[in-house]
Amino acid sequence: VKVAQIMAENFLGDQLSDEENDIFWYLNDTIVFIPDDNETTELSFRLSGTPVITDRINSSVFRGQIRSIILAFLMVFAMLVIQFKSIKVGLYSIIPLVLTVVTAGGAMGVFNIPLNISTMMVASIAIGAGIDYTIHFISRYKNELKSKEKVDALKTTLTGTGRAIVFNSISIAAGIFVLSFSNIKMMAAFGQLIGSVMLVSVIYTLLLLPILLDKVDFKLKKESK
Repeated sequence: VKVAQIMAENFLGDQLSDEENDIFWYLNDTIVFIPDDNETTELSFRLSGTPVITDRINSSVFRGQIRSIILAFLMVFAMLVIQFKSIKVGLYSIIPLVLTVVTAGGAMGVFNIPLNISTMMVASIAIGAGIDYTIHFISRYKNELKSKEKVDALKTTLTGTGRAIVFNSISIAAGIFVLSFSNIKMMAAFGQLIGSVMLVSVIYTLLLLPILLDKVDFKLKKESK
């Protein structure tokens, strides 16, 4: 009964503590031994219900999360190498993405935001949004390099595409932050995380990419004026 109460109280998004989780999984075994004063009685039963299923799903998703993130980074890296025909550009481009995901994970730890089905999507969304900003920025930069030197090309890219990226991220983040006012803890945490991740991703992209791209030689033919 106590475990059922714990699961019901935590159903809206809070994860079980280590002690509660140990008790839950012990009781969820097929065979459970309940000691008394004189003997040990063997009892067989199976827990079920929405809280139990939810916790099982969260645990299953969590186990595959690391593999999914690694696979996503590898696929993004491969596509960037193919798109820009440079391994160096591919490596430099995923640095802001990695830092965004690490920052999101760190924020979840600092603010004690639990891992559940919704918050586990933060890394995937961070990668998806971040790579979009990265591709737009690099594509514009390469185009500007055809007629300008590196410094001038970066300035034009930052004032043009960079400004558009900032307004885009602010608009999307503002819409997502509305979820923070939800009475459902899971949805509120999701809104706070995703909105913050969108802004952090832009900051890393616009601060780090110009520095990293300055080290890349795209070997483009200059357009004649």
